[in-house]
Amino acid sequence: MLAETSHKQNWRDEIIKHKKGHLLKHIKFYLYHSSHKYCNEKPYGIVYDEFHHVFSDKRFESAKKLKTTKKICLSATVKDEHKLKLKTLTKSGHIFTVPLKQAIEWGIIKPPIIYAYGLTLKQFNATETLNFDRKGCKKTIQSTYDSFMSDMFKKCNLVVNCTQQEKYNLLTKLVDRYKLIYQKNFHMGCKHKWLNLATERKSYLAYIKTEAAKAILDTLKDKRTIIFSESIKQSEELNMRSIHSKNDKELNKKILNDFNSGKTDKLFVIDMMQEGANLENICAALILQLDSGSRSFLQRGGRAYRAVNETPEVHILYYKNTQDEKYFLNSIEDLEEFVVYKDLKL
Repeated sequence: MLAETSHKQNWRDEIIKHKKGHLLKHIKFYLYHSSHKYCNEKPYGIVYDEFHHVFSDKRFESAKKLKTTKKICLSATVKDEHKLKLKTLTKSGHIFTVPLKQAIEWGIIKPPIIYAYGLTLKQFNATETLNFDRKGCKKTIQSTYDSFMSDMFKKCNLVVNCTQQEKYNLLTKLVDRYKLIYQKNFHMGCKHKWLNLATERKSYLAYIKTEAAKAILDTLKDKRTIIFSESIKQSEELNMRSIHSKNDKELNKKILNDFNSGKTDKLFVIDMMQEGANLENICAALILQLDSGSRSFLQRGGRAYRAVNETPEVHILYYKNTQDEKYFLNSIEDLEEFVVYKDLKL
């Protein structure tokens, strides 16, 4: 059972690569969204790929109706609330977790090198702006970090001119403020502001890594590399030929085919490429945006861990003494022995 049509060829390629191609005549590939059509079939066994896609009510009910006791469910991560549902698929089931470190010890993937570049927010020169638009206000005034707390109560739009550090500090103060208000009175409007501001802060930290990313890419000229950008804007600033949702499908397909065929050795993408697409012989990954959970890091870094002839490399940029650093430390938990800290001169 697969999440997308494109995954069928990925599985065929992997089966052939591991010299099991003779088994393909005994294997049928179905998609989750059409699983209800096959409820009456009685296969010898079922493999659920990317099993986290099955937890909608209709798909899960269809999965329960498939008549076999031999079921293998594969996923990078399974949420705790899904583990109980998982056991209902069979009369007796077991959940096995294979951490990345264990997969390395078993020889499933090669030991990677995780290069970590700690950056520092600039504290001088007000090169940044933070905009606050109030509904119905036509007047806009210029403000600064120091005068913001008094200006924010004026009935006008604000443009706060600030340094990188000041912009981060302002966003953090506002995140903490709305989070505290929500925790006291459960006001949903405050929750939305808190989460939106937290997302804005995360995106900002990722976007201002663009120049540092260019410097790292200069050192990766001879390596087949996938670059996970924060946004379409950032991806296009790094390379005009990038895969994203605003391209038509044919253009994205051509960019991917050019990479897989060896015409290009860099692939610039956003989150939409984390899983699913079949990518050939990637040696390195460059990750610009970090998240609170480890799943996105595992999926992105996993593209490089499959390197065949070289030691896989994962390059991570993070800002010291920020939420970014907390996300970074969470991402490399249990992988510290593979981390190499490097300075980056810009």
